[in-house]
Amino acid sequence: MVDICFSRLVWMGVPDRNGKNDYDRPVLIVTSNADIAAGRDVYGIVCSSSFANRDPRPHYFIALPFQPQDAVRTKLKRSTVAICTWVIRINPSDIKSVGGTVPLEVMELIIDKARECRELGITDT
Repeated sequence: MVDICFSRLVWMGVPDRNGKNDYDRPVLIVTSNADIAAGRDVYGIVCSSSFANRDPRPHYFIALPFQPQDAVRTKLKRSTVAICTWVIRINPSDIKSVGGTVPLEVMELIIDKARECRELGITDT
């Protein structure tokens, strides 16, 4: 079993919103460590490097820290955004690889934005 925790980036096969183009995408775990330890469902927010180039960038795209040359906590080497309207349930056995973690202050922004989008009914990517 892979080591998963709150704020961890994992890569897994995720189809697009139309159920097509299933390929490995980064997914940010937003379930608390207590809920993970208790065996509850694990949820994540799908992230994208290709959507990071949208201009203008939608307000529900939150940039993740990255660094092309040097090590950074997230282990991301290119511009990537968390798409706060794209929440999925994670089956831990579907995780293909594990990345780094997202800093708490960025996680707070992402969770707040995801909550806001859900409350307002915003579901577009």
